[in-house]
Amino acid sequence: VDAMINGRRRDHGAERAHLEVFEEGKMVKVQPLAYWEFRDCWDYLTKYSLPYHPL
Repeated sequence: VDAMINGRRRDHGAERAHLEVFEEGKMVKVQPLAYWEFRDCWDYLTKYSLPYHPL
């Protein structure tokens, strides 16, 4: 595996406050939602009529 895509966001806590969209290392980590906030996620779910996952 060369890269991992995840849903981490900066607003998930102090330890993620400096999270960037791309992190290089042994494996490239891609966080496309890094700069999104909860409201951005909620607006996206609503706009596209997507179900909300309780986790």
